[in-house]
Amino acid sequence: MSLKFFLITTLFAVPPLLGKTFAQAPGQLTLVYDITIKKNKSGGGIEETYNGGTRTVFISNKRARIRLVSLMRIQSVFFDFNEIQERQIVLVKESGTKKYLYQISTKQWKEINSKYVGSSSKLLNDSLNLGGYKCRKAIISLASGRKITAYYTSSFTAGQQATLIEPLFNCIPGTVLQYEVASGTGSVIFKISEVNLQHIAPDVFVLPQKNIEIRKFTTKEAAADL
Repeated sequence: MSLKFFLITTLFAVPPLLGKTFAQAPGQLTLVYDITIKKNKSGGGIEETYNGGTRTVFISNKRARIRLVSLMRIQSVFFDFNEIQERQIVLVKESGTKKYLYQISTKQWKEINSKYVGSSSKLLNDSLNLGGYKCRKAIISLASGRKITAYYTSSFTAGQQATLIEPLFNCIPGTVLQYEVASGTGSVIFKISEVNLQHIAPDVFVLPQKNIEIRKFTTKEAAADL
């Protein structure tokens, strides 16, 4: 599994103001991760294009969205779980003013994430404070033998829905606020920079209507971008 393939599958956007009180909306959670690169040797790779990027996860009851912004691309994956029999999953890529929309079936989504089936986690006693939340360390072991270092918290009820949209974290009993993916030249780190429990504007989950081109989602598309 290539690093490019892995990074995009884990797509799919200011620390909390301590001392101030905000009304918390039930079932609402926004997580913003900063993406940084840690190199252990000279030379660049595909991971360099993600350095300085952001990854945002929006969860609002039965809707969710994951948005990645980097030098490589801007894209979002939209989830709607209101239909029990068929979850609606849509990938939208942005290129300048042009947008490309791909409808992903539940079957295709399962196939894309089949590499996470059989993954396990080892929960450690090490802890780290991230965004004002105490997080416990975990080592995720994929069936392929690859290992991911993660830090998670059990502070968010809405975060439990994250496993529906991020199968990588199915074996983690909480919401991951930092994780590190190793590569041949170093690693890519996703670290929380904002946690927001306030109401999410409905338009965050609205699919674009202008300058949109609908394309068929294929296995080739999945290999390149999910």
